[in-house]
Amino acid sequence: MEDNYKDLMEECIAIAKKSPFGIGRPYVGSLVLDNAFNIVGRGYKQYVYGTRMLIHAERVALDEANEKARDATIITTLEPCGKIRRSQIFKSCSELIIERGVKKVVFLGI
Repeated sequence: MEDNYKDLMEECIAIAKKSPFGIGRPYVGSLVLDNAFNIVGRGYKQYVYGTRMLIHAERVALDEANEKARDATIITTLEPCGKIRRSQIFKSCSELIIERGVKKVVFLGI
């Protein structure tokens, strides 16, 4: 099962569809899996309540996983962002993934 991510990616796509209508950018879903392949975090791109500021799916999933993200695998429908703009208040997803100690990243490449 370890190298078969098809079903998990399909779940990421289903999670991505929870993003609010009109978000204006690609819908993104993410899962964080522990070493036993249990899902410990789920996330989709969403707005910060009451604002138009976006929180990326990877951040939401990593925040839900909390300490369980260390040595974990993250699966996401789009490659994690790697560059931040001056106006961004959050770290890039790539930087956050490294900081949280995630060991493997799997993303959908079309």
